[in-house]
Amino acid sequence: MKGLRAVVPAAGRGSRLRARTGGGPKGLVQVAGRPLLAHVLDRLVELDASAVSVVVSSGDEAIRRCFGAEWRGRPLRYVEQGEPLGLAHAVALGAQGCQDSFLVMHGDVVFAPGVELHPVIDRFERGDVAACLLIERREPERVGRGAVHVDDEGRVRGLMEYPGTEEQRWGRVAAGFYAFGPEIREALDSVEPSPAGELELPAAVRRLLEWGHGVAAVDLEGERVNVNTPVDLDRAERLLRT
Repeated sequence: MKGLRAVVPAAGRGSRLRARTGGGPKGLVQVAGRPLLAHVLDRLVELDASAVSVVVSSGDEAIRRCFGAEWRGRPLRYVEQGEPLGLAHAVALGAQGCQDSFLVMHGDVVFAPGVELHPVIDRFERGDVAACLLIERREPERVGRGAVHVDDEGRVRGLMEYPGTEEQRWGRVAAGFYAFGPEIREALDSVEPSPAGELELPAAVRRLLEWGHGVAAVDLEGERVNVNTPVDLDRAERLLRT
């Protein structure tokens, strides 16, 4: 997996964080004294990503000005997402021109300092799956978007972006980090809009399953936060300062 590119969807405006962002990109909100996106890029450097494609909203120059052409020696490429058409759309844009496997990390996820992400890559590198997902265990009543059904052997059997009561019993959600083989590109292109009008990443992974590809999952060991609200931001601050 050494030398692979990574894709970071970072086009969100953080409407629920407007008081902290001033209406600018969510990726520039300060977390523990640094932009949120800096923490994401640091994680990818730790994973030896060779280059990173950052997906930004149309006309967004603020992230470009902040991070420039490289981060800690890794080239940064900026790709504009003209309309907010969903995570699958953002990943497809970021992966353009990549003929090999690649990593994806959400642009608004913060992992506690001790969390290891290498197990996802190690599982993917075994070569018998087209994707590997980091997943987080949750009580059914706390399973929200991105529910994942995993069997006893760590194989993914189902995904649902907007789970009902039955899917909530799966007890796991996608945790913001993925390793994808080249098969995902066709799956991303085949996704149709959800009832919410977005191209959802779980739908692309489901397509892999429908086509007979293996998909694995690795449980998150530790804590992480998706930064969407001021409460999330405060929790992320605490995680990073421990």
